[in-house]
Amino acid sequence: MGRNLGAFSDILSGGFGTPEGGFVLRWSHAAESKSHLSYSETVQKLKVRLEKGHHENRQYVRQQLHLAEINQGPTVFDWLVEIIRDHRADGSHSQDSVTLILE
Repeated sequence: MGRNLGAFSDILSGGFGTPEGGFVLRWSHAAESKSHLSYSETVQKLKVRLEKGHHENRQYVRQQLHLAEINQGPTVFDWLVEIIRDHRADGSHSQDSVTLILE
């Protein structure tokens, strides 16, 4: 199983023991997670992407890193929420019917 955001999206698509017809993903302590997955974590993740990522993406990653360093743009928390929401009934992967509840 992968260790990146693409792998996380694949899991939400099913085939890994996920139920047919969708499911509810209940994120407990979401505010605490949002705090831990804020800009400082985002900067760290983007630095890794810059080092290990494909050379064609480096300019984009540098731009995202600059924004994160000045506390702007999406955070790791936002990335995760966006991926999950893409799997909602009205998302780009609507067939997965994932409902996200942030608690």
